[in-house]
Amino acid sequence: MENIKEETEVNQVRAELVKKNLILEQLDTFLVEYNFKTNELYIDPVKEKFIKIPWSIDSIVDKEEMEKIVFRPDISAVREFLDFGNVKPETKKRNITVRLFTESHQYQWFRISQICFFNEKKELERVVISFTNTDESTEIEQSLKFHSEKDPLTHLPNINAFSRTVTEMTQKDPAGKFSIIRMDIERFRVINDMFGENEGDRLLTYIGVRIQECLDEDSNVAYCRNASDVFIMCVSAKEYSVASTIEYLRRAVASYPCMYDVQLAFGVYEITREDIDRLTPINTYIDRATAAQATIKGNYLNHVAYYNEGLAQQEKREKMIVADMQTALSEEQFEVYIQPKVDMNTKKIIGSEALTRWKHPVKGMISPGEFVPVFEKNGFVVELDEYIIKQTCKLIRKWIDNGIPVYPVSVNLSRTNLYNPQLVTHIEEYIEEYDVPRDKIEFELTESGFATDNNHLSALSKKLQSRGFKVYMDDFGSGYSSLNALREISVDVLKIDLRFLPTEKNDIKANTILKHVVWMAQDLNMEIVVEGVEKKDQEEFLVNLGCKIAQGFYYYRPMTVEQYEREVMEV
Repeated sequence: MENIKEETEVNQVRAELVKKNLILEQLDTFLVEYNFKTNELYIDPVKEKFIKIPWSIDSIVDKEEMEKIVFRPDISAVREFLDFGNVKPETKKRNITVRLFTESHQYQWFRISQICFFNEKKELERVVISFTNTDESTEIEQSLKFHSEKDPLTHLPNINAFSRTVTEMTQKDPAGKFSIIRMDIERFRVINDMFGENEGDRLLTYIGVRIQECLDEDSNVAYCRNASDVFIMCVSAKEYSVASTIEYLRRAVASYPCMYDVQLAFGVYEITREDIDRLTPINTYIDRATAAQATIKGNYLNHVAYYNEGLAQQEKREKMIVADMQTALSEEQFEVYIQPKVDMNTKKIIGSEALTRWKHPVKGMISPGEFVPVFEKNGFVVELDEYIIKQTCKLIRKWIDNGIPVYPVSVNLSRTNLYNPQLVTHIEEYIEEYDVPRDKIEFELTESGFATDNNHLSALSKKLQSRGFKVYMDDFGSGYSSLNALREISVDVLKIDLRFLPTEKNDIKANTILKHVVWMAQDLNMEIVVEGVEKKDQEEFLVNLGCKIAQGFYYYRPMTVEQYEREVMEV
């Protein structure tokens, strides 16, 4: 009877093992157990379904045997995982995900979970390790990770992964010296236009490979492709010299097989200890390297620029401008100045242009050349444009109510505001609020704005014209697409840039160009305003060409509203 009972118990145990193995097999899992006291290794038979290489305790830790089982880049992680010397009861559970060689003769992803068992003396007695095939789900995770962290073209890290790595590097070694290098390709757009985007992509991919060759990813470096042809690198002075890194990349690009000249431009910012302690955003480092690079763009004699004290002062000034801009707007520190437009034959004022001046209560008058570029960059120029339009409408209403002669006033619209979907709606609201005649306010669009998006700007120009407003093309001739813009976009007035004006009487080429521009505008039934007139002989030349309206220091400089009101009242 006892034999029957014993046999029954054995069969029950076997049945449980079979059941367990079936469950594990369905879960794509097998177990390995090692007893440290008896040196016995149990390997679940189900593992044969996954990994064909015979295992023993020696083969698991043997270097040559491990290389047969584990994907080479994952070996160090597996070795650390199988090092039980530092395992404590409180850290008895550990997990890793690595690639192992399978029966299908390929590496697949496995999640390896480890549970250690200790005796009452806290001595390690045995360990159970489960291997679960997660290849399908891990491949999806890896793919998602790749797309979230990698540039799809060059396979370099993207800016997010770069930022994380730089933060880790600098926080790990706050006393270290690190430099940010921003690199791009001079006139890369020309390469794309002339040789095609595929060739441009090949060049970018080539540069990505060379960056990886130059900077070992296992060392204290970070790099990424940020956008288009822009690459960012961070190097530690302990391991890399900025100069040698730049020289390596310049030589590498010089050897690129192509029928065109590839020139690189570099901007460098050296991270300070103060930056690291203050947790300065990585984007700020990049902005500073970009500011340095901007000083040598297009300069083929100098291809490297470092961020310096002058640029630091400029950045400080820009931060002050940004810090004060909202207060300035709410307190109406921005003032409208007026520059008259004159009939060159009668010398009488026939119109004007509204200009913006910032009268800061502490810092005094701030030049538009300082604050406008900053506002265009951060988008605040949208609010400033609308403020000036509203102030101009208030002025015109005031002049009408007070019996002051009212001549058309033109207002500049910045390139940024041209894409404001509420622009025309807000203009209409101000016109109605102050009951301004539509022929008394005009709008100037800068030619460089036309060059960016002719279709959009053409629609905007027509929308303004359809509502009874005159539209100017300002700074005509300052860009490279003037004639094309004239063909595609409807404007009422050409404002000829002062660079078209002859600087000398015998400047035959400039005189000829200006003469034909004036004739062309007349043939197109466009009005002409010439700005930048500073001399009597310039005026005479323009009158002889048939020009009527001018603007410039020869007549009037920009003036306060009060000064302008006195001028028109005296006429």
